[in-house]
Amino acid sequence: MHRKTTFIGLLLTISLPVQAQVLETDSLALVALYDSTDGANWTNTWDLNTTVDIWYGVTVSGGRVTELLLTENQLSGSIPSELESLANLTRLYLNSNQLTGPIPAELGTLANLTYLSLGSNQLSGTIPPELGNLANLLALDLLLNQLTGSIPAELGDLANLIDLILDNNQLTGSIPAELGTLANLTYLSLYSNQLSGLPDLSTLTALMVLYVQSNRLTFEDLETNMGVAATIFIYAPQDSLDTTIATGDTLWLTVSAGGTSTQYQWMLNGLAIEGATDSSYTLYPLGGIDSGAYSCEMTNSIVTGLTLYSRPVNVNASGVVAIYDAQLQPEAFALHQNYPNPFNPSTTIQFDLPVATDVQLAVYDLLGREVVRLVNRHLEAGYHHRVWDGRDRNGNEVPTGIYFVLVVTPEFRRSIKPLLLK
Repeated sequence: MHRKTTFIGLLLTISLPVQAQVLETDSLALVALYDSTDGANWTNTWDLNTTVDIWYGVTVSGGRVTELLLTENQLSGSIPSELESLANLTRLYLNSNQLTGPIPAELGTLANLTYLSLGSNQLSGTIPPELGNLANLLALDLLLNQLTGSIPAELGDLANLIDLILDNNQLTGSIPAELGTLANLTYLSLYSNQLSGLPDLSTLTALMVLYVQSNRLTFEDLETNMGVAATIFIYAPQDSLDTTIATGDTLWLTVSAGGTSTQYQWMLNGLAIEGATDSSYTLYPLGGIDSGAYSCEMTNSIVTGLTLYSRPVNVNASGVVAIYDAQLQPEAFALHQNYPNPFNPSTTIQFDLPVATDVQLAVYDLLGREVVRLVNRHLEAGYHHRVWDGRDRNGNEVPTGIYFVLVVTPEFRRSIKPLLLK
């Protein structure tokens, strides 16, 4: 059985050969990573009795570690703060492992770092604002983790940044306006979070790819960005909007998607209500025929590729008495058949959550390959829906055929079969 290396063991077993190759502070940092991430069970482990320069994924130059590339190597556990000692490190790749815990703020001291890839792990906590100190950074990849909080405005200080990849986390708040100053940015991926308030990015003339779909953006956010330089700009779908309810003898429903060219259509049980085309809808007098789920469909003549929906308001009217609750809780998990079905070009997928939970909702083809992920976040209990626009994760239209939509939570797993007909 491999015995875990301690500090004393380090001095006894590897100090002499390591010192011939690498500065001792660098070797200590690597051993801290080994110990912190169950190094004995890595796919490509290290023999701590050999010199550092032959360890898997480690590049040494001038007695200092310059690269640490451990992608898909079965690292588990947390990233140790001791990595701050790797002062000459230019590339750090720990992506596609099973790392947990926070991103150490100490990584922000690695002044020579050009590539930082921590994506596809299970990292939690917030993005350290100290990462904004990495003046030489060209690419920052934090996708597919469980990061929360807002995007630090300090990332706008990364003047040399080319790629910023933060999608598929649980980030909230407004997207910082400082990102609009990253003149060298060519790839910006923020989709599948809970972000709002997209700043004007039209000044980013180098931008080639912009992914902001599956957030909480509105037409107000998107209208000013329809002229961005990006040749690939995916902004649909977006999360449902909250409905404001005013009560009294009359029930008023109001929703706002912002923008200068927005059209509203109120729906009852998924069917358009004739003449209900304002941002508000009034129910008076109330009768039994008024019972049902009210929502609003919103389109925009400038942002033509996006349809927004308000969260349903459930009304139970008996005579002139109404019970309404926008936060009405379902009693059981459910995934409903999409509508319309067959569909072209888009369809709505409804699912119910009786409790707050982590949710993944994705579309797959008949070979089981993921086409696009519509949800990858923690959601509150309630009635939810997402719109699939018949495109894959890269914004390409998918061909006619049968697809699978799969919803997965820790408590529930169910699939449906949408049919796309062109």
